[in-house]
Amino acid sequence: MAFSVSWNCRGAQHKMSDLKDILNSYRPACVALQETHLKPVNSFRLHGYTVFRKDHPANRASGGVALLISNNIPSSQLTLNAPFQAIAAQIFTHKLITVCSLYLPPNTQIDQTNLNNLMLQLPEPFIILGDFNGHSKIWGSVDTNSRGRQIEKLLHDHNLCLLNTDEITHFHTPTRTFHSIDLAICSPSLLPFFNLQTDPDLHNSDHFPLILTDNMHSHLQRQSQRESWERYVSSLNSTISSKKLWEKVKKASGIFTDHNINILYQNGIPVTSLQDKANCIASTLSQTSNSNTYPLSFQNHKKLAEKQKLNFKSNSYAPYNTDFTFHELKVCISEVKKTSPGPDNISYQIIKHLSNSSLQNLLHLYNRIWHEHCFPSSWQQAIIIPIPKPGKDPSNPLNYRPIALTNCLCKLMEKMVNRRLVYYLEHNKVLSPFQSAFRPGR
Repeated sequence: MAFSVSWNCRGAQHKMSDLKDILNSYRPACVALQETHLKPVNSFRLHGYTVFRKDHPANRASGGVALLISNNIPSSQLTLNAPFQAIAAQIFTHKLITVCSLYLPPNTQIDQTNLNNLMLQLPEPFIILGDFNGHSKIWGSVDTNSRGRQIEKLLHDHNLCLLNTDEITHFHTPTRTFHSIDLAICSPSLLPFFNLQTDPDLHNSDHFPLILTDNMHSHLQRQSQRESWERYVSSLNSTISSKKLWEKVKKASGIFTDHNINILYQNGIPVTSLQDKANCIASTLSQTSNSNTYPLSFQNHKKLAEKQKLNFKSNSYAPYNTDFTFHELKVCISEVKKTSPGPDNISYQIIKHLSNSSLQNLLHLYNRIWHEHCFPSSWQQAIIIPIPKPGKDPSNPLNYRPIALTNCLCKLMEKMVNRRLVYYLEHNKVLSPFQSAFRPGR
């Protein structure tokens, strides 16, 4: 596993398959991309990674930088005040490290003061990865240009270390010559921990990816893209369902929903451990779902209603009050969809594979609950899954909505009750003819 990969991809969306090949080969903790060529309207996601990006300020498909951080690693984006294309984040591996992806276009005047200001904004220790478009004999160029001298001065003035030696990083297509313009710069305290090498494949760009590895884990294992593709193709056959087929197509295309909570901030303090993040979300949801958020008039009405004792006893012999039948149970089981189980871990798949004698026992349990008006207390518990609200800052615990996973045994009984009620309401024309929502055939 590599610590980081830095690559001028020259168009991230069009290099998605190449990028996935790099990720599969090195399993990096983070990836620094340059020349992403993304517009703000473009969606760009990769499974297993959080994407931080800064697109070209002119809102056109050129330039641009991004950082991809593994979801297994706590991270937090930093706000930079810089007039050029740079993005930075802090990540926690064996220690807290700042990683910056930087792109300095050629033929563009770069102010040395702005470079100095960028260095002062990066918390130490830090690593800067990027395409500097500067030539210097220090990192293997034949000669040194003005941009190269700027970078040399930057290294000297801020006591920074260069991880490059003389690696070739760029192939200039018009002249068919090789150059060294992609650099990795770090704080002195990080120099002993990392090695730098280049991937021998351009991956359909004109820049070789820089591979930054931990000295203790420098052995890299490259996986073949062809083998991965063959495994994928072999999984597609005539017996696969259309749903499964589209799931595989979406995964291969990089289309997915990633609900991993990377890092949270509570009162300005970063929350990184799984337990602390769970407690933070739970505390926030309990406050937003509290009765105190309702208007006072509704709170008073709620208190009065809750004081009234419910009477479930009825002398009515209406069909909806009779015992549930085995046929009703079987019909409802046949209609359930594949959903996640609740706290008891009993899924619908388990229920579907029960023998008839076991289903009879389950039916007996349901009818006891029905007659004795005793709802199992464990059925009132649920697993809460926080889902980030689209377009909102995922580091803010207020920007999550809860999904409750209740026990499937409970939901199955609710389906039987609901089926009876819907039949009664529809058959007796109790519902308004103008109501269409949640009604079959409407």
